Amino acid sequence: MNTSLLKFLQDLLKLNGPRYRVTEINNQLFVDHSGFQQMIDRFAKGETSILPFQSKNDIYWMCLQSDKQSLTIDYASLKKFILPYCVGVSDPKKFFKDTSEFGRLGSELFVNGYYVFKSDLDKEEKVWDSLNLWLSVLKRKPSIRWEESVINAYTLRSKFRSYLEMMEWGPAERTLDVIREGHYVSDENYLFLYVELLVAQKKWKEIWYWTEFDALSGLHRIPKDVKIALLSAFYFVILAESDVSGEFQTSYEKFKTNRFRLSSLLDTHLGIQEEHIFRVFAYESLVENNYEKLSFIKGQAVDETTQELISYLESKFMWKEDPVIPAPPEKQAADFLQNGLLDDAYLLIRECSNSKEKVRIMSAIGFFTGSNEIQRDAYELLLALSESEQSELTADIQANAYLTFIKMANEGTRNEPKEVQEKIEYTWNHWFQQIVEIDENSLDPLFELLYAQDKLPTFIWSPSMISELGNLIIEIAITSFTHKKTLVLGEGITTYLSELIRDEQFPRTMGTELYSYSVEVLLLHCKKNEINTNYLNRLLEGLLLIDVQQVSKYWDWARQWYDMTPMKVMLPNLLFTLELFYDYGQTLDDLKEIWNQWTSTLLSGLSTLTDIEIRDWLRIGEALSGEEYLINSVKEFVTENEDEEDPLSLVPETTIVIFSLRESSARRAVEQITSRNQNLKVIVNADTSLTKQAKSLASNSDVVVLVTTAMKHALFYGITPYLKDPPLYPKSSGTSSIIAELEQHFA
Repeated sequence: MNTSLLKFLQDLLKLNGPRYRVTEINNQLFVDHSGFQQMIDRFAKGETSILPFQSKNDIYWMCLQSDKQSLTIDYASLKKFILPYCVGVSDPKKFFKDTSEFGRLGSELFVNGYYVFKSDLDKEEKVWDSLNLWLSVLKRKPSIRWEESVINAYTLRSKFRSYLEMMEWGPAERTLDVIREGHYVSDENYLFLYVELLVAQKKWKEIWYWTEFDALSGLHRIPKDVKIALLSAFYFVILAESDVSGEFQTSYEKFKTNRFRLSSLLDTHLGIQEEHIFRVFAYESLVENNYEKLSFIKGQAVDETTQELISYLESKFMWKEDPVIPAPPEKQAADFLQNGLLDDAYLLIRECSNSKEKVRIMSAIGFFTGSNEIQRDAYELLLALSESEQSELTADIQANAYLTFIKMANEGTRNEPKEVQEKIEYTWNHWFQQIVEIDENSLDPLFELLYAQDKLPTFIWSPSMISELGNLIIEIAITSFTHKKTLVLGEGITTYLSELIRDEQFPRTMGTELYSYSVEVLLLHCKKNEINTNYLNRLLEGLLLIDVQQVSKYWDWARQWYDMTPMKVMLPNLLFTLELFYDYGQTLDDLKEIWNQWTSTLLSGLSTLTDIEIRDWLRIGEALSGEEYLINSVKEFVTENEDEEDPLSLVPETTIVIFSLRESSARRAVEQITSRNQNLKVIVNADTSLTKQAKSLASNSDVVVLVTTAMKHALFYGITPYLKDPPLYPKSSGTSSIIAELEQHFA
């Protein structure tokens, strides 16, 4: 360690007084604290280090790094780990002043400044634990090269998402490898994307036994879909089998054995509605002996198995007397909030009389959990305060940030200063509003947001925010933009649509108007390619599931899209579209016109389709009464090779169940399958929730087909614990896709 670094470190250690025992050997400093020693070693090597010093009852933690780029990147990564225990995490960078020898050395060594945050003295070890976790993740962190082209990073992430949409797992994984090896994302963002890849394939065991599981579960703020994925992997791998058998004591013992790996995932279930997640937190309430939490979960759960579990756990509680002199509930709730125990904070504060403190805590919980119900309650409580009380609350910087978010969720983005809103939560409302307002020379920051996973705009599913977003989308659809702004807008819409249909509750009834506007802006601003056509089909399918009465309107949109020079690569997409509108009763003449046009233009290109797709193209043409000469021409492409064995015809007596809300296409699949093998018993289930019949079919069928693009989210998670073997996942809800998946399974 050079002389200046050594002197700086010596002076810093003096600020801690006798708290640490310091030894100096050959210009090397050693302290009797392993975490502190790691930071000193990093400091000596010029790596980003976090060094503490005490002032009265507080500890100040300095984030030091002489390289500006590394300081910014590492501090951005660090914030997620220490946020629950520290204040000042979002404060601006500070600079040393040469008013003392310590300040002079600091100003010479760290000319680019430093960051500092503060914790209570009793939170010191928790901060060290978080820093140790950060260091373990940092070892796997790629060094981000700022000079890399933004378009490369954006293009790669878009490709990754596109492959996921089309269920092309191999290309998706290879693209993700390139993203990591090329240093395009930070460590956490890479892990989030990898979880997304595993969840898309429903690889729950791989998630649970993944070496990075503990690193992610230790983060105090992760995307909700990542949290649900990690908890789901734990439940399906560890608890599901004994739960569905009613062996709740066995599940409870398994829960206690593996609970340590869940770490911060158990901080709250607020804002999550999945029944299997309720069960995880029900077990946690017994571990904590928290009957109030179990009762709260009981009031939320609707599934029979969950209620049976709760009844069993209620009988196991050890009743204890309340403390003689309990702390005021507001103070207890504030402590729970400070320690990240959001469920406990909520259960206490919701029973308190309205006050500034109640509004502050409720607003913070609403922000951290994303619960629309809590956000609405916090807003109503805020309005019930007097103007002077509201002013006093907003004078507190942190409280004001939470209040701003709550107002935004309930009023929209246009009633508050933008810089305050965007600091606390950047949404698609903000992104599209800025596209409309700023000049084309300020577009680069908006484009950069599209490739940084941790900066990607979010959705807030409250009525006011969704209504406002819909109005912004339609405003964009009818506005003319410059060429440069149109290019950025096109990329933004593609990313927006990808995020929109990834919503686990898609399609939401409250989003009907937004989905409609999104189709219109897609028609006007996006390229007619395979992936955008897939987005169009998903949106149209969602709209038809919500309101079939608008089928003619939705078909007009589809017809506009396919009003192009026919392309071979789009034939599978068009087949899906024609099947979709055939199922929902669109006039046959309208569908026939498109079929005739594309068939006559691309007749030779039909040979590029799979045999199943050719047969389905022929079948839909016959159902639509297509031109006879075209029907006969397509028949020539149908292979009748008697030497090839039909994989379905050889299957012994087997029961197959298909879960899909697209009942017509599923039943056409049944007709074709049973015509090829009468030993196959194929059942279609179109339930929207977990019924007794759905449970029975899932647990007793030999093969289960889950059409996840046409299934309610709650049903998918609900039946997963009842599956004996891994289910099949067709790429789409179309007939050909279902049959192709079964053929591949039995081949």
